[in-house]
Order: sequence, then structure tokens, then C-alpha cells
Amino acid sequence: MYRIAVCDDNMDVLKELEQMLYREYHKDKICVICIQDLTAYLELLENGNETMPDIVIMDICWDEKDKSGIDCTIRLQKLFPKLRVIFLSGYLEYVSDIFMAKPSYFLLKPVQREKLKEAVDKSIAEIEEERSQQLVIRDSGDVVILNPTDIIYIESNKHEITIFGVREKRRLWMKMDDLLSRLPNSFIRIHQSYSVNAAFVKKISTEGVELFDDKILPISRRRYTKARNQFFDYLEKI
Repeated sequence: MYRIAVCDDNMDVLKELEQMLYREYHKDKICVICIQDLTAYLELLENGNETMPDIVIMDICWDEKDKSGIDCTIRLQKLFPKLRVIFLSGYLEYVSDIFMAKPSYFLLKPVQREKLKEAVDKSIAEIEEERSQQLVIRDSGDVVILNPTDIIYIESNKHEITIFGVREKRRLWMKMDDLLSRLPNSFIRIHQSYSVNAAFVKKISTEGVELFDDKILPISRRRYTKARNQFFDYLEKI
């Protein structure tokens, strides 16, 4: 199931988009969350009190002063860089501004049902492509499925590793090296006990690795140069 958050300060628009989505997709496939109070929703997500959506349909212009759908989207993408975002606006002049974030689609208001479906289909296809790269790992007789794009960082304590993800924390009994051998090159070993997904890294310095949520991970001196070079290589490819 895909969680779709529709964000607009006009309740009539929210209801219309929700109805359009449920006419196009069965309730077993999508769950629509209508968000009129964007500030409160962002706080819930940032505090971990709300499940992160897979797709956000975001209005650009809000009645509240100093509130922009683009700025709020950038905050969300710091928490979850792979979040799919569909922007809405009644004004074409905002099209050039949306690329400050990483949009999947732009829809002009009033939204046409077929265009909405096209945008959501595109976002779902991108998500499914990522999910096709999931890892299946056996852990003490259990089968564990990991989505590498959801992993923020990994901490190791002897043969136990803790995976800190966007939606959950999970412990596995295996070596860090064994897990890293199955993960993409975007995962960087920064310390004997830590590896990090470069997609969530804001900055690497000799003081540590700063994540987009402002958390600082330790980096060892002997791994600093290689980790920094790997991070630069990652940035050049995105």
C-alpha cells in the first residue's frame, strides 16, 4: 500500500483530490491522508509521531504568511530524500521554483483527473523500481527484507548491528562487512562501528558526519579521507 499525503489549505480542494484518487485506485493500494494544517503535520513527522508518506501532493501557495509548499517539501526531503513530491499550483510562474526541491511532477490547478493519475502512476513506478532492489536477509532463522533507500545509518557492536531507518530501527545478528557487501556504493564506512547512507548526509568533516536531521555521527581519522572522497563521488553522480 502507498501512503499519499495531500497538502492544501483549502478543504474543498482536499476533498476533491481525495475523491479523484479513490476513484482511480482501490483502497487496498493507496491510503490518502488529507493535510490542512501543514505546520502540525511537519512537526509530527519530524518528531517521529507520524508515518512518513510515500508520495506527497503539495500545494505551493498557502494563505499563512512565510509558508511555502516548496520550503516545507525541502524539510520533508531532508528526513526522507526519496520522498516523491507532486506540486500543485494555479500559477505557472512557480514552475521554475519547484526545482529547489526534487519534484516528480507539477500539476496545474484546477487539477485534471487524468493528469493526477499520470503523476501518481509515475511516482508509484519510481517507488516500485526502488523496491525491486530490496535485500532479503536471513537472521536467526527469520527472513528480513531491507530497502536500502530507507536506511539512514548502521551501527555495529561486535556481531550485532542496528539499522536506523526512516520508519523503524532494526537489529540483526551479522557482521557490518557482510551487510555492506550487499548494499549500494552510496553506503560509506566512516568508523569501525558506523556506516552511513550518503543520501542522508549534509556534511562530512574531521569533526564528524552531519545528517540532514542534524545528528552527528563519529568519523575515525584513518577513514576520513576515503569517506570524504566517496561522498564527493556520490554527489557527482546524483
